[in-house]
This record gives sequence, structure tokens and C-alpha cells, in this order.
Amino acid sequence: AQFSDGFRSGGFPARTPPGVNPAFFEDLVYDPEFVDSFEIGAKTTLFDGAVRANIALFRSEYTDQQINATADNPVSGPVLTVANLADSVIQGVELEANWLVTDDFRIDASVGYLDAELDEITAEGGVFILNDNSNIRRDITNDDDIELPNSPTWQLNIGANYSIHTGIGEFRNRFDFIYEGTQNTSIGNFNFTQLPSTSRFNYFLTFIPTDNIEITGGVRNLTNEEDVIGAALAVGPGAVGSNLIRRGREAFGQIKFVFGQ
Repeated sequence: AQFSDGFRSGGFPARTPPGVNPAFFEDLVYDPEFVDSFEIGAKTTLFDGAVRANIALFRSEYTDQQINATADNPVSGPVLTVANLADSVIQGVELEANWLVTDDFRIDASVGYLDAELDEITAEGGVFILNDNSNIRRDITNDDDIELPNSPTWQLNIGANYSIHTGIGEFRNRFDFIYEGTQNTSIGNFNFTQLPSTSRFNYFLTFIPTDNIEITGGVRNLTNEEDVIGAALAVGPGAVGSNLIRRGREAFGQIKFVFGQ
């Protein structure tokens, strides 16, 4: 078990557009962010070392959590800044296990559950105005079901290693399945910035003819999924959206040679 606390200092916008009254930035000063983190877990070895299973439960309590934001100025337009949004809680559990089925066959798995939510808006009046005076303005209150950005509820990884020994060397097979649940990339939780769940498969084959040579070939994103893995909305006279697409199926090869003993 462990406990830690920390902070991130406050500040003010570092860039001042020309022609803007400096008094405008007095309202953009933001406070420090504080966090208390708790974790308790266990690491276990079972069945004469054939199975390793670990569990961790964690909780982080944020005070005056900082987020990237914009402030509207009639002279310069949107000004990039940082703002104190809310007190929030991020908590969850992580499980991971390794099972050595035989000397040549191993299965790995991990699963994570995450709950990331706003506790209380710290802005005046309990309302945080995101993207003020723009066409993607969002007023966030305590009653909104807001998810913190980049916080998928579920994550899952399953992998397997299988080695085949022959007269010319060892062939080591590796197969992975990776799943990530839906998540949002913006505190505004706009429909456009919500990322759908994604899953992908990877396969690698390594040939080991001697102790100092490894020849590997593999395919990432085996099923050639074109997942959206990033989304952003730019604030301005007209909101501009952009998506980042995962790289398609990708084959590769590499050779590793160890010099000396």
C-alpha cells in the first residue's frame, strides 16, 4: 500500500497577443492543482511459480484540477490558457496475470477498469464555460455527466508466446490482442471528440538459430483496422475538426546480433 501527494503550480498565459490590454490577463491567472493518491495491491506467485497474478486498486483525488482552455478576447480572439476546472476523482483497478502452461507456452493477460469523473465544479457559480463566445461553447455544471479526457472505462490485453524447437533453431511465436473502450479527447465531451472502442491484433515470429542471432518478422494491426485514435476541435470563427487515424496493416522485419558473450 502507498500514499503520495503532489501539486502542479499555478500561473498565467505566457503569450500576450499584441494590442491586448494586460489587465485582461489578470482574470486568467490560475491556481495550483493538488492531488492525493492512494494505492493498495498484491503480487502473488501460485502453483509452484507457474502463475503470477497481480492486482492494484487506486484512487486519485484532485483539487482545482487544471485543463487546457481558451479565453475570448475582443482584440485578439481566442487566447490559449490553463484554467481550474473542478475537484475530481480518478479511481479504478488493474489486474494482470502470466500463466506458464508449459516450458514453451505462456499466456499473458491484463485488464483495467477506470472511473474518472468530476466531483464539483470550482468555477464561480458552479459553471465552467469552455470555449467562450465561440460556436462550440460548452457550459459545464455539476449535473453534467462529464467524463475526463483520455479515460477509457475498460482496457484489455491478451497475449500468448509459443516456442517450437527444431534442428536448425527455435521459432518463437507471439500473438497479441489489444482492446480499448470508448473515450473522449475533450473535457467538453463533444460528439466529434468521442473516440469509439478499438481492437487490434499483432503477430510476431522470431527465429533464433544461435544464442547471438535473432531474426524477427511481424505484422502490426493484422486486420487492417482504420480506427480513429485522436480527435480535436479548433476554436475560431468556425470550428475546425481533425481526426487522427491509426496506421493500417504494417509488416516489418529486423535482425538482432549480439557481439561477444
